[in-house]
Amino acid sequence: MAAYDGPEMMTTEMFASILEGTPTDVRIDFSGFCEPFANPNAVDFIIDAHNRGHSIAVFTTGLGLTIDDVQRLAQVPFDTFEIHTQDVYGISNIPQSPELDDVLKTIRNTLTNVITGDLGRVKIVSRAGNVKGMNTPNNHGPLLCQGKYPERFVVLPDGRAVLCCMDYSLRHVCGQINEVGYNALSSTRVYIDVRHWMVSGNALCRRCEMAVQQ
Repeated sequence: MAAYDGPEMMTTEMFASILEGTPTDVRIDFSGFCEPFANPNAVDFIIDAHNRGHSIAVFTTGLGLTIDDVQRLAQVPFDTFEIHTQDVYGISNIPQSPELDDVLKTIRNTLTNVITGDLGRVKIVSRAGNVKGMNTPNNHGPLLCQGKYPERFVVLPDGRAVLCCMDYSLRHVCGQINEVGYNALSSTRVYIDVRHWMVSGNALCRRCEMAVQQ
């Protein structure tokens, strides 16, 4: 991500400070802009969030996980644990190995609510125009995000909360969640502006495949 200039990995201290300002009825998704288990502390983060009372979802290729990690995660009743596989177009770069096969088999046999993407139905999207060389929508009129408003913040390693998982350009940074807390993000100037721009304006959503007209 060329637009990001912060630390590469989120620290345990940063993650804990974020959870302290996030209500426990907010589900924590481990996904976003990269493979969550690229961070060696991701399993600890998941267990911490679960122990604090959050529901948990994970979207992963399985890369970075070990069988021991999967066994540690067996205590977590996941809302969803979705395995992302190679797409039929050959665009996704997911190195295959016997070790990864063993980890994925253990996930399927051990964890709750495991879903594997259907290779015949994988839809490659432009991430609201952030993937070059792909056709993007030109959405007009008042918009919603998949029938809802876009309160699906992605938190960067430095604590900045970006509007959603489509905003790879970091165009709509809504606030520093570790400083203001989760609830304050939807009251920031950036977020309020985006809501207005979804009705009439130039929000990222104008080029997003997930946007729907009201």
